[in-house]
This record gives sequence, C-alpha cells and structure tokens, in this order.
Amino acid sequence: MSVNTHEADTKFKHVHVVPLKNKNVKRKKFKVKKGKTVVKGTVSYDLMLALKIGIFTAVSVCHEQRRNTIDLSDFALRNSEFFPADGSVSKPRHNSRDFIFKDYCPHVFRQLREFYGCDTDEYIESICDEDSPLRQLGSPGRSGAVFYFSNDMKYLIKSVSKKESKFLRRMIPYFYEHVMTHRDTLISLFYQLMTVMPVGMPIIGLVVMPNLLDAVVHEVYDLKGSTHGRFTKDKDKEKGIQNVVQKDLDVTFKLYIQSNNCTLLNEQLHKDARFLESMRIMDYSILLGIQRLAPELYMLSSEGWPILNSGYDSVEEEEEEENKSANAFQQDAGGIVALRVEQDESGELKSVVPVIAYISIIDILQTFDNFKFSEHWVKRLWIQRDAISVNDPSVYANRFLQSITSLFCPCDEPPSINVPDDLLPPLIESKPSKMERGRDSQEAGDDKDSVTVNVSEAAPGIGPEEGRVTSLAV
Repeated sequence: MSVNTHEADTKFKHVHVVPLKNKNVKRKKFKVKKGKTVVKGTVSYDLMLALKIGIFTAVSVCHEQRRNTIDLSDFALRNSEFFPADGSVSKPRHNSRDFIFKDYCPHVFRQLREFYGCDTDEYIESICDEDSPLRQLGSPGRSGAVFYFSNDMKYLIKSVSKKESKFLRRMIPYFYEHVMTHRDTLISLFYQLMTVMPVGMPIIGLVVMPNLLDAVVHEVYDLKGSTHGRFTKDKDKEKGIQNVVQKDLDVTFKLYIQSNNCTLLNEQLHKDARFLESMRIMDYSILLGIQRLAPELYMLSSEGWPILNSGYDSVEEEEEEENKSANAFQQDAGGIVALRVEQDESGELKSVVPVIAYISIIDILQTFDNFKFSEHWVKRLWIQRDAISVNDPSVYANRFLQSITSLFCPCDEPPSINVPDDLLPPLIESKPSKMERGRDSQEAGDDKDSVTVNVSEAAPGIGPEEGRVTSLAV
C-alpha cells in the first residue's frame, strides 16, 4: 500500500491558532530556566520529538471534537495512535523513530485545562514549538522520576510509573470532582496523562502539570510534617540555600499572612488533606517556594502590608469575568504575599522579610498499599510513629495539617520590616523586553534607509493578537 506522505506533510505544516485572550494574571517578572536543553543525538531527543508530535496531534484532535459536557465514558476513554517515521495519510513525517502515543481521558483533562485558564493554543505553542526544545532535569528526589520543562518554563512534564499511571486513571473521576468544586485547591493539577512507546526504547508514562516555581525563588522547602531524616545534609548545604530543597527540620521561621487570606488558606488545606485521606493517599508534601522581595518591587499599605507595585510587571484586570480562572493563592505573581518572620531564642524578632510564597501540594500518587503497610511496621521497630513519613492516611493527614497550619500565622497588625544583610535578595539584571529591544533597534536605524511595513495594512483584519500563529513543521 502506497502512502502519500506529501499530503500529510502539507496538512501538518501550518496550523492556524485562535487568538489568545488577555488573561487576568500577574506575570512573574524574573523567570529561571532549569535543567539542560535536550540536544539532538541523545535518547531524550527522540523522546522529546515523540512527545511534541503526540501532544500536538492529541490536543488538536480533542479540541476539534470539544463539547461542553463530560459523561462517565470520558473517564475511561483512551486514544492510541501509531506514528511511523515515514508518515502516513493522517500522520506527519518526523525525524524520530516509530512510536505509539496513548492519550488518557483527553476530554476530561481538556476541561481541567480550560477551567484553570490554560489556553489550548498557548499550551500547544509552549510545549510543541519546534524552535523551543524541552529542558531535562534529573530527579531531585528519591523517586527516580525524570522531569522535563517546556522551554518557557510554564509546564512541567514528569515521568510516572505504571502503578502511578493506573492509580491516577482510577482516581481521576474523584480528582476531577474535587478540583472542579474547589477552585482554590492547593493540590498540583494534572493537565494531561499519556504513555509514549518508542520502538527500541522502554515504555514511559508521563503527566503534564503547571510549573509552580517558574520564577526566581531564594528558598525551596519540601514539607511533610514528619521529622525522621527530614533535614538537609551538610554536603547539600555547601551548594547554597538557593540550590537545594530543604526539609521540615530546616524551617526556622513563620509566615505571617493577612488574617482573611490565612483563614482561607488553612481551610483549603483541610479540604485537600481530607480528600487525599479519603483516597488512601499518603507521603504527599507541601512544596513551598519563597522569593524575597527587593525594596523596589513593593510598597507598604496603610496597615503596613507589602503590596506589589507596577515594577513587578502585573497585568491589570480588564473584566471581572476574566478573573474566574485565578486561584486565590496565586494572585500575587503566582503566589501570595507574606512576611517571613524569624525569632531568636528569647522570642524577639530577628528578621521580618517581605516575600512571595508559592504553595502547592505535590506527590499525590502514593497510596498506603501492602508494601507501605509493611514498611511502616518495620520502621516502627526503632522509630516513633509520629516521626516517620510512612503512615496510615488518617494519621498522616492529621500530622500534616498540624505541622503545616502552624507555619502560616494570621496577622492583622504586621511587624515592622527588618531585613538583615544575609537575607537581602541578590540583584537581578532583567533583560529588556521585546518592545524595548524593538524601540532601540528602531532608534539605531533612523539614519539608515528603511522600509516600514504596517502589519494591519499588509493583512487587513489581523491585529497583534490575531496575527499569532503556531506551527509544527516536522
């Protein structure tokens, strides 16, 4: 059977994208790119190409078949597609090896993405743009998972085991109901679940999640509420605070938050923890990122609370309806403004530092199964029950809430800001924006012969937003 690959190449060469809407989000001004760029000639490069092609095709097809309602059959839906390297009538030709791409519950995850303000076209552009390779980061923990970031650091692609993938598919109806009911949930969201099976390579399961820590953070903590082994080793401390994930026993401060926001935060923590308890999930943790604010990035309100100023490149609200997708704890440049308060042994204030706190509950795919039950009782032979991480979900949730809620303190009258020299944020040299670079180049070319082309005149009806096009040329 002959295959018309030219027709497939032409079909997938250019894809028109619906204009992006102005979302009411406060952008993170300084972004940090983590990991190493996936380069050609490596095994990860073949996987990256398979991911880009598979995600592009699966999301595009799902968007074309979109509907406003979800029924029970959508939670069991699984689309499997074979992508030969030479292409076919309906598949593009590509430079990777043959692979099979499985996409689970596509309509359910599309609803989740749209509900939380993730635009489909922006999602495709961020992950699948051929000029923006993914960035790979080795496992920062003991799970052995591999992490990929989109080049703009908006999305995190994490590998999951076969067991975790199966559990997420069983849990997705309950997870969907919880996160759709509680818009301000702190549980890390899942935007897509898939399996990639390249020929000659191991089968790998992957999930796509929004990247919480895509801004500059000066401290990162992974908090479970347990104490056994929950400290940073001396060899890791030598790397510096900014380059290591710290743990429960390394926390020496409290976060003071405005009373109404702190009440909402603690209430949401209780709702999320009880949901995870009902699903028999344990070993989850709070990922806490702290960005210390430089003086030029905030001003004080009449009550003394820091407020981000226009220097943080925030986007003002245009319509109230566009604010529906915003999480209550991500209003301030993706996090929540707080005061990092540290006391000395006598109880006197040692430091009061204005910060942005990024908070999320992560690693929610570990259940209290027979293996964890056995591990719990083996460790109980020489370790106290409250100290070990592996515990019954009910005990784990109670200890987790007691520990984490004690970290967040409601405050009506904030203390005076006192930032010692060792906690001053380092100077960050921001790159000029595209508008500034364009203005500079235009001024530099005033003395030269130039031709100015008006986009709207060249293509009537196409403005700066309407003219955006995403393409996947393979």
